[in-house]
Formats: sequence, structure tokens, C-alpha cells
Amino acid sequence: MEILVLSGCVLGLVGLMSVAWWLDGRAYEKAVSAAWDRHLATVPKPADLAPDTVVRMGPAALAVLIAEGPWHAYEAVVAGLAAKGSVRPGLDYRDRATLLRQWEKAPPEEDVEKAIRDQYLDLADLHPSVVIRPVMQRLVSEGVLREGETSHVPFRPPVPLWARTTGVLGLVLAWPVAHLFPDGPYLGRGPVLAAAAVIVLSLLMFINAHMERPAALRLPRLSERGEQVVEQARAQFAHLDPAVRDESQRYEPDEVAFAVALFGDRALAHFSEDLVERFAGWRAHWGELAERARREEYLRSWSG
Repeated sequence: MEILVLSGCVLGLVGLMSVAWWLDGRAYEKAVSAAWDRHLATVPKPADLAPDTVVRMGPAALAVLIAEGPWHAYEAVVAGLAAKGSVRPGLDYRDRATLLRQWEKAPPEEDVEKAIRDQYLDLADLHPSVVIRPVMQRLVSEGVLREGETSHVPFRPPVPLWARTTGVLGLVLAWPVAHLFPDGPYLGRGPVLAAAAVIVLSLLMFINAHMERPAALRLPRLSERGEQVVEQARAQFAHLDPAVRDESQRYEPDEVAFAVALFGDRALAHFSEDLVERFAGWRAHWGELAERARREEYLRSWSG
């Protein structure tokens, strides 16, 4: 009987804490929903885009809006250069197949292409972030792209009233639980251990009560203007979708970069299977270098 009473006290308090946690969670979700409603109500509707906005922004900027990271944009630009004959297959100093830039006339006007020309002869030795990062920064400054994971909806979390109340209740009840049935022949240290468990749970209710969830408040990568740009691009270049083209319908040189920017590897394969394999090799090479650097940094941190 004593064991049942003690277990019932502890389990009853645990159940009460669970209900309190659930109630505070619902209050938090409602507060998040209200914060989103306030944010959306204050966001002005962007003006209509000019018909040539996507073309003026260029394929690199479009690719950055379509996919995270620099690789997609870099591959779109390089594929466009290959289509125009501005890069050619060749061998690097290790006799491995690569792409080499060649501009016999004036350098291209597009910023990313100029950056590639100014950096390296061998495109495999150029990390995409070197030339794509300025494009990302420009899009952020223009309000088309949001920077990293730092943009959130303004939010003031509600006070976790229920969790704190049950936490206080648990701390108050810990003393009588510890002294419950002190002379019971079967409990031994049971009441003391039960009281310790109640104290730990009560403290956890205070510490973890209704922890913030920033992912629920994070704004999308693209601003409303960025969404407009992507929608315009999908409508303007819908005819470049490989799904609506057969093998005989090849891309024009000026279409390749935009096709790859919008449709990724499917468009790249439609243009050149060789580039698909070549880009996969470049990604693997830089991935191995990054992994090796992480291992070396880890070993350095442990070696002091």
C-alpha cells in the first residue's frame, strides 16, 4: 500500500507536469502564429517586375535564388561559358581532364565570368564561393535574398505559466514526498529517491520550459521580391525545361546558363553529359579537401 501511494504521488505529479508542458506548448504555437500574422500584415506588396529583370540579373543570381550554396550557380555559369566556346576541355598539370578558360576577344561583361577570367586558367582549381559569394552579397543588399539563418519574425515568447507553476508545486511537494512513510519496511530509500526525481523534474520544468524554436520563426531564404523573380523566370524560361524538349531540340548558347540555373542537372545533362560527370568530380574533389581540413583541425584541437 505504501509503495502504491508513493508511486501514485510521483506519477500524478509527472502527469500534471506533462499537461502543463502541453498547455504551454499550445500557447507558444498560438503566439508564433500570431507573430507570423502580424509580420505578413506589415509586409508591403512588392511592385511589379520589369519584363527583363531576370535577364539583367543574370543566370548566376537566378541560380543562387533557386538553390542554396555556390555550386549550382557556378555550374550554370560554366555551362554557359562552355556553350559559348569560352572554355574548352583540356588537361591540368596532373594530366587530369578539366576545363580551361579561353577568351580570344574582350573579356565577358557578366561579373561572374569576369571573376573567373581574372582568377584561374584551370576552372577545377577555382572554388565556386570565390566568384559566387559577391553575387550572394549583392542579392542580399538588394533585398532579394535573406542572409543565412539570421532573419526571423519579431517575436516575444509568452511566459510559460503552467510549467513554472507545476515546477513550484513539485519543489513544494518534494519535502513531504521525501518524508513519506519514513518507517516503511519495504520502501528503504524510495521516498528520498522519489523526492530527488521530483526536484530534478521540477528544475527541468524551469530550465527547459517552453524553449524557443527559432526554426518556426525563421524567414524564408527569398524575400517577396526574390519569389517574384523566380516566378518570372519559371514563366519566361518554361520552354527550356528538358521535360518538354526532345533530344533534337538543343539549347542555344545563350540559353544554356539560364536552363541549368532553373532546371539543374536535368538541363545540364540535356546539354552535355560530359559536364555532369566533370562537375561531379569537382564537387567530390572539394568535398575531400574540406573533409581533410576538418580532420586536421580536429586533430589539432585534441593535440593542444
